[in-house]
Amino acid sequence: MDIKNNLILLAIFLLVGCAAGNNLTKPTHNTRQEYVNSHPQLISEIKQAILRGKVVKGMSKDDVFAAWGEPTRISAETSGEGWFYDQPFISFSPKKSVSFTKDGLVYDFSEIWLD
Repeated sequence: MDIKNNLILLAIFLLVGCAAGNNLTKPTHNTRQEYVNSHPQLISEIKQAILRGKVVKGMSKDDVFAAWGEPTRISAETSGEGWFYDQPFISFSPKKSVSFTKDGLVYDFSEIWLD
């Protein structure tokens, strides 16, 4: 094969890999709205964060799942549990993580855009 064919194969591999991403549950505006509508007890700050796809301190695991979807990794931490949202090698999404207390509430989170 020549260099041109190798570059074409590499481009196809990268595009297929990016398109495939992960098959984890990713919330849509509609699923976020349904979650908020079915949880009228949520305080306004948490409702608004979920609708915007954001996480705030004090959210439950269900709230985070509604906002960010299924994590790619979960780890036990001394203070509770950590959820991680790893992105494919090439991605137009931020790398995210959230830490929960032993009671299952968010006490720390991050969204980092990688260059």
